[in-house]
Amino acid sequence: MRHEWDAIRAGVRIEDDEKRAIEDESLKDHQGNERDRLVVLAAFQNTIQPVIEKHLRGVQRVLEVGCGRGFFTKWLAPDWLKERTLSADINSSLLAEAPKDGTFLCASAYRPLVKENSLDAVVGFSSFDSLLFLTTALIRAKQALKPGGKIIFFQDLATDLYLEPGEEGVKIAGWRTIERHYKDLTNDLEQTGFRIVEGGLDNFLEAAAVETREEIQRRVDADFPEEKYPLFVVYDRGYTVPVFSRQTREENHILKKQTEGILNYQNHQEYLEFIIDSYKPKIDLKGFKVGNEDVLEWVRLRYLVAEKV
Repeated sequence: MRHEWDAIRAGVRIEDDEKRAIEDESLKDHQGNERDRLVVLAAFQNTIQPVIEKHLRGVQRVLEVGCGRGFFTKWLAPDWLKERTLSADINSSLLAEAPKDGTFLCASAYRPLVKENSLDAVVGFSSFDSLLFLTTALIRAKQALKPGGKIIFFQDLATDLYLEPGEEGVKIAGWRTIERHYKDLTNDLEQTGFRIVEGGLDNFLEAAAVETREEIQRRVDADFPEEKYPLFVVYDRGYTVPVFSRQTREENHILKKQTEGILNYQNHQEYLEFIIDSYKPKIDLKGFKVGNEDVLEWVRLRYLVAEKV
């Protein structure tokens, strides 16, 4: 509510934020982010699907808010959930690139999307953190949910919207923006009639997977080193290190030699030791059997599950 009142006092209307979501060129960054996620897709699925199975198994109607190009339903949702999910986004150009076998709706999170008390769950994957009028969106979600219905946020705790004057971006002020947004999100959830049941600021989802480079390259055009050794790839708070899709590399004017230089400098064992020392993962990453040219993927992200009371 705090951030929403700041916008209202500044003369910003819901219609202005909707227009931003339709026209903002920075949304192209999400496409690059999506390509990078595909490098660690198996680990992403291992991370998110247990939460889906625990909280959404048996539901009949689910709404995904801010679906973009349909990454969540195409790559992360199990088949039984895809058939029961309506995915909504206000940006029609993004929806035009979504899978053709899903159910998609061009609509705003700030407007009524379905009948009241008709949904079993609402899901947001890296979407609610881009909503300036967060309280309004949560109210709409609550109206649509049945009593006891759940709302699940994946990776929704880092946003440029929560930068303070003088902070240049979430890469600089990432933790502070996460704390601010988490505080507002939890306060708004409680004030709009939700009860938090799982997840939180320091409660990470974490998983790993091993794939061959050929398996990954079948789904995304990614750069891998020419040397014959295992590769360790991390995805944490929106950054995949140190593999780039070729399209991402070209868009950011990164030469192929630079990419290979990063990969060679951060070889598998050194980088693995760095991550273990710095991030303190709960998973025994050294326990995975990884052969030459295999990729060990590790994903860590925040999540939150709340229930309508």
